[in-house]
Amino acid sequence: MTHPNSQTPTQHDTNDSTPPANPLFSYIAGLLSPNAPKAEDRKVWSISLHTLVPFFTATNVNGVTRVPADALGAPLRLAHGKDGGVKFSKSGRPQYRVHEAIAKEVTILRANLVADMVGYVTATVETRTEEDKSLVETSQKAAHPLVEKERADLAQAIRARAEAEAAETAPAEAPRPQNGAPQAEDAPSPAPVPVAA
Repeated sequence: MTHPNSQTPTQHDTNDSTPPANPLFSYIAGLLSPNAPKAEDRKVWSISLHTLVPFFTATNVNGVTRVPADALGAPLRLAHGKDGGVKFSKSGRPQYRVHEAIAKEVTILRANLVADMVGYVTATVETRTEEDKSLVETSQKAAHPLVEKERADLAQAIRARAEAEAAETAPAEAPRPQNGAPQAEDAPSPAPVPVAA
């Protein structure tokens, strides 16, 4: 039995910033941990094929997916045009595409991840309403000077560009003679000839 004078901290009477015990919170925290090695190769939705192929091999083993064996063995295929011929880039290199079975599974993976992200936001707003609201307000206030400065910079750049374009399209002024002699319109008018009475 709990002693009547004992107090168990709850979410509302503690200042602990640790998120509530929710598997989704731990899952998202793991996704945001920068512990993955960089890979330079073909990617699908910014995920390396060196990651996707072993991943879908594992999901096949566990009966979660049924990606065809040939797709796992050769995930990249030559791209063909409507005429059936191999497609080439402008530089003359053959173009490749990711096998549609893998691309389809990545699409499902992406949709589920987005759903998890939305669920994470919803859970945070519902369980830590005041903290979430406060951070949104703080973020907006912090960004306000930058937003205003960029608006002013953009307006100035647009004006400068318009003035430069106007100067380029304006008719050129007729050049004056090199010796500095006055042109016809600059020469003094001849004196009037007196008329006899």
